[in-house]
Amino acid sequence: MCWLIVSLNSITPEGKYGYKGFYQENQIKFLSELLASVKPEQPIVISQHIPLVGMKNKQELLNILNPFKKVLVLSGHTHTVFQNEIKMSSGNIIHE
Repeated sequence: MCWLIVSLNSITPEGKYGYKGFYQENQIKFLSELLASVKPEQPIVISQHIPLVGMKNKQELLNILNPFKKVLVLSGHTHTVFQNEIKMSSGNIIHE
């Protein structure tokens, strides 16, 4: 089975040197349109910099990913190793 791999920019510049963990509207729209034609059984990998816990609008992403049974989110930023499981309303689990 093939995997769908998507890289998202999870960093939004703020001020001269700052940033925040925020998905821009165009990325949410892109992912939503991309996944509209993907079956729920399709394994998906999301690659991004800031972990989901640090994202201001992570619920928008989670809403799009809710129907999918196999989702893996790979993130960095913290320079530590951790695992996170997010239980979705659909009963699916997103692994980070």
